[in-house]
Amino acid sequence: MLLIEMIRMLRTGNSKVMEEIYKKMYPLLAAEASRTHFMEYDDAMQEYCFALFLALRQVREPATEAQALAYCKTVVRHHFCKLYRSYVRNGQAEYAEEELPERICHDGEIERILLETALRRELQGFTEKKRNILAELYLSGETETAVAQKYAVSRQYVNRLKREFRVQAEQYLC
Repeated sequence: MLLIEMIRMLRTGNSKVMEEIYKKMYPLLAAEASRTHFMEYDDAMQEYCFALFLALRQVREPATEAQALAYCKTVVRHHFCKLYRSYVRNGQAEYAEEELPERICHDGEIERILLETALRRELQGFTEKKRNILAELYLSGETETAVAQKYAVSRQYVNRLKREFRVQAEQYLC
C-alpha cells in the first residue's frame, strides 16, 4: 500500500493503519534514532514515532508518494532539532552555543550537530585539557598555533594530540 493511501486512511480515523506506516517508515526512524547520540535509542524511536503520528494526522493530503515521504523525513528531522534544543536548554549539553535557531533546522545544521555530539562522546576518554584543546581545534575552528599559545603548549604537542584523536576517531567510525 502506498504511503499517501495510508495517510488518507489515517486522516479518516483509521488509527490501525499507523502500524503499517511505522513498518514502512522504520528504516528512516531507526536511522535517525541511532544518530541521536544524546538520547537512548528506544526513547528516540518513541519520540520520532509519536511526532510522525501527530504530524500525519494533521498534514494536508500530499499529491504524490514522493511528497509524502519527504514530509515524513522532514517531520523526523525537525523533531530531532526540537529534542536537541530541549537537551541544550536542560543543561545537558556541554556548550551553550550549541543552541539551534528556534524555527530553522537544515540538513547541514543537523549533520553539524551529529558530528559535534559524536566528537564530544569520543573526547570523554581524554583529560580535560586535551578535550579543551581538541574542542578548540575541531569545534571552534582555531588554528594549531592559536590553540598552542592559548594553552601554553607547543604546536607539535597540539599536532600529536590531533593525530592521537584521529586514530581513536577512525576506530570509532570503522
